[in-house]
Amino acid sequence: MGALLPVAVLLLLAVAFHRWSAARGTEWGSRAAILAAATGAGVVAVAGAEILSALHALAPAGVAGIWLAAGAVAVAVLLRTPALVGTDRSAAGGTAGEKRLRLGLAALAALVAVVAFAAPPNNWASLTYHLPRVSHWIQDRSLAPYPTSIPRQLTLPPGAEILLTHLRLLSGSDRTLPLLQWAAWVGGFAAASAVAGRLGAGRVGQLAAAAFAATLPMAILQASSTQNDLVAAFWLLTFVLFALRAATAPRPMPDALVAGSSLGLALLTKATAYVFAFPFVLWLGAAMIRRSRGRAAAPLLAAGGIAVAVNLGYFLRNVAVFGSIFGLSYGARSEISSPAALVSGALRNAALHFATPSATWNRALEAGVVKLHGALGVGPNDPRTTWRGAEFHVPPGLRGSARPDPDEVLFLLLHEDHAGNPIHFLLIAAAAVAAAVSRRRNPPERALYFASLAAAALLFCAVLKWQPWNARLQLPLFLLAAPAVAATLASESRPAWSLRAGAILLLIATPWALLNATRPLLGPESVLRVPRIDQSFAARPDLEAPLLQAAGAISRRRCSRVGLEIGPDDPEYLLWLLLGRDGPEPRIEHLSVANASTGLARREPFVNFRPCAILALEAPGSAPAPGAVFTQEWPGGRVTVRPP
Repeated sequence: MGALLPVAVLLLLAVAFHRWSAARGTEWGSRAAILAAATGAGVVAVAGAEILSALHALAPAGVAGIWLAAGAVAVAVLLRTPALVGTDRSAAGGTAGEKRLRLGLAALAALVAVVAFAAPPNNWASLTYHLPRVSHWIQDRSLAPYPTSIPRQLTLPPGAEILLTHLRLLSGSDRTLPLLQWAAWVGGFAAASAVAGRLGAGRVGQLAAAAFAATLPMAILQASSTQNDLVAAFWLLTFVLFALRAATAPRPMPDALVAGSSLGLALLTKATAYVFAFPFVLWLGAAMIRRSRGRAAAPLLAAGGIAVAVNLGYFLRNVAVFGSIFGLSYGARSEISSPAALVSGALRNAALHFATPSATWNRALEAGVVKLHGALGVGPNDPRTTWRGAEFHVPPGLRGSARPDPDEVLFLLLHEDHAGNPIHFLLIAAAAVAAAVSRRRNPPERALYFASLAAAALLFCAVLKWQPWNARLQLPLFLLAAPAVAATLASESRPAWSLRAGAILLLIATPWALLNATRPLLGPESVLRVPRIDQSFAARPDLEAPLLQAAGAISRRRCSRVGLEIGPDDPEYLLWLLLGRDGPEPRIEHLSVANASTGLARREPFVNFRPCAILALEAPGSAPAPGAVFTQEWPGGRVTVRPP
């Protein structure tokens, strides 16, 4: 029940913002007020975590106190602000067809919510760094860096994980954690529809934008996970909405503050947000300057200042350990810049969305892309533009891996790391063509929005190497496209067509809601039937037996301090999950760290750490550790428990 505290505060903030904006003449309306409240809640969560971290008080009582204080401020604003006379009906009412489409969206959201609550976190990235960093922060009562063999836990933006830390501390379990991405997905419906309204869409067009955002296969799959792409997309959409408002508002400061806050939260959540936000920042900043001249300086500086302030703690921690605000480089940036490299990236990234279970189609698509690379004079697997170990195929794979059979391809198409968005991709292309052909009937804002969207897509292809999981990283781009697509293609004069299109998208989206590759709602592996602990190992079921036995060996020794010797891509969260399963969670620290964070082991509270057992995930073929109390092989190596 503690996890409902932030929800209650968010609702209080939404009512407070709605009343305050109406009293000040800003007129945010219900959707904008809710989005502003979500942004405010995000800032409260980050600032609260930073304050509690400095006091080494990042614990349930401290987090509850932060939210109670925020709620008290919201109540104080409500008491000082007159109640609204009218009712905002901007997103209410409508025809029977509109109501049916809204009901369908609600049903889709409810289905995914069941999966999100029933299934434990089991995504590989979540197991390796998203959730272990949460566990370390809670253990240390601080966001301070710690020695780790998985440097991504320290260096990558921590915004979503800070929010997850609040949820974990307030709820006492990881059951509520996937609901963060689910809430970001549902919030994205409102944000996309509100942005569509700013681009000239009527009521049907705004509903179509929500349907486009809701039915993205990748979004549906991620909405029950603990990744962070949906959270980043939600903050980006909120930033664009309030930046659009600030660019035309007579008094832009309130909108600029929300825009800067949501931009800061987006950058704190995912590094790709820098790429996607950059063209919109240039466009909307220039629009504000052009309209307001010298009066734009204060709101722009305020927005930029708050965006930096939200990220300041993260930047300073990275500088302290790694000497750079972004920490380490993981080899994801493209090493060459040329028109041919840009086209190569665009072709291969587009191909990620068009794999099918048909081997004939996949081979033809792959051959076509490779042939175009020959005409460009570049290789489809040039290491300067391709992630290390990856190899371009349709569907994508790693170098030397066997071509997947039809069942494996279907698994990938239903997996949150690889699913494409083919229909939505084609709708984006159709909308872009329609906008270009009918420029006179499109407001200038819409054309500039498409231009910013195209620039963001090209920037993504130019800056980042092609990776087999780039379809996941592109998710914010697809959600940003929703308002422009709906505003362009939805017909207010023939609303039935747009509503039928939304209904068709809902129908097509059903398999991704019901048959998630690692969290299916139907079938023998349903999240409602399979034991929760077994679901946790969905990514690597062959690792379950050895890790369960290793945790049992440690439990029998009554060990309260466990050292980990693991690699940079090992599923550490599974160890936290198992080691705290049969009793109090032991203190867990990394040993034999071989990166810049190893120096932290000489500081408090790590310098006096003395493990009573060491759990090691060793590479295949390594020499057996002497004195092991447990050892077992698995296809990825060996699990060993030994005394220190």
